[in-house]
Amino acid sequence: MNRKIRNSRGELMRNRLFIIIVFAITIHFSAAAQEKAVRPMLSQKAMTMQRIGLTDITVTYHRPGVKGRTIWGKLVPYNELWRAGANEATTISFSDDVTVNGHPLKAGTYSFFVRPTPTSWQVIFNSNAKQWGTFFLDKSKNVLTFNVTPYAIPHREWLLYDFTDLAMNSAKLELCWDKLAIHFSIRVNTKKKMEEMNEAFVLKASEQLAGAALTYLEHHENLKTALADINRAIAIHSSFENWNIKAKILGELKRFKEAVRAADIALKIQKKEKNAYTNMEAWQLKRLKKSWTESR
Repeated sequence: MNRKIRNSRGELMRNRLFIIIVFAITIHFSAAAQEKAVRPMLSQKAMTMQRIGLTDITVTYHRPGVKGRTIWGKLVPYNELWRAGANEATTISFSDDVTVNGHPLKAGTYSFFVRPTPTSWQVIFNSNAKQWGTFFLDKSKNVLTFNVTPYAIPHREWLLYDFTDLAMNSAKLELCWDKLAIHFSIRVNTKKKMEEMNEAFVLKASEQLAGAALTYLEHHENLKTALADINRAIAIHSSFENWNIKAKILGELKRFKEAVRAADIALKIQKKEKNAYTNMEAWQLKRLKKSWTESR
C-alpha cells in the first residue's frame, strides 16, 4: 500500500516537472518569436533631424537608389500614391504645433505620402504613423493635403530629405531624388514657445517657494522665512494654494488680523477655481478663519 502511494506521488512529481519544463520552453520560444529578425536592407534607413528655434522636426525614411532606372513616371508612377521612400511609410514628427505650407498642423508624428504628376505633386500628412507603404492608407486619417510644384536638380543617386533656408522661425523641407525635387515651408512660433517655457519656469519657481514655506509650516519652524518664501511665491503666482499657506503661516505667528485678510483673498480666488481638492481646503480654511476671528 505504502509502495503504491510512493509510486503515485513520484509519478505526480514527474508530471508536474514535465509541465513546468514544457511551460518554460513555450515561454522561451514565444519570446524569441516576438523578436524581429534584423537584416540589412537595400534601401537603408535614415533620419534627418532639424531644430528650428526651439522646435524639433525629424524625418525618418528609407533611401532607395536610382541604379540606372527611370524613376519618375515608371518606377514611381504618375498619379499614384507613393510612400516618399521605401519599406515602411516615411514619417515626419514635430515636437510642437507648426504651420506647413501655410496650413496649421498639430505636434505629433505623421506618415508622409506624395502623389506625383509631371507638373504638380500632392503632399499628404496622415495621422497613422505606423504603416507599411501605401497598401492600407486610410484616407479618413489624412490631416493635411496640399500641392507643390516639382523642379529640376542635378542628379541625386540616393533619396534625400534636407532642411534648407534655415531661420529662427522657419525652414524649408526638401525631398530630392534622381533629377527632381520638391519643397515646402515649415514655420514655428519660437516667441510663443519661449513665453510658454518662461511661464512654466516661473510657475515652477512659485511652486518650489510655496513648497518650502509649507514644509516650514508643517514643522512649525522658521515661520518668518516661510512667510518671506510664500510672499515671493504669491508675487509670482497669486493662487488659492499660495494664499491658503500664507493665511496659515500668519495664524501660526498669531497675526490673526492679517491671517483673516489672507484667508478672505484665498477664499475669493477659490470661488473661481473650484475643484474637489480646493473645496476641502477651503472648508478647512473657513474653520481656521473663524477661530482667528474670535482670537483677534
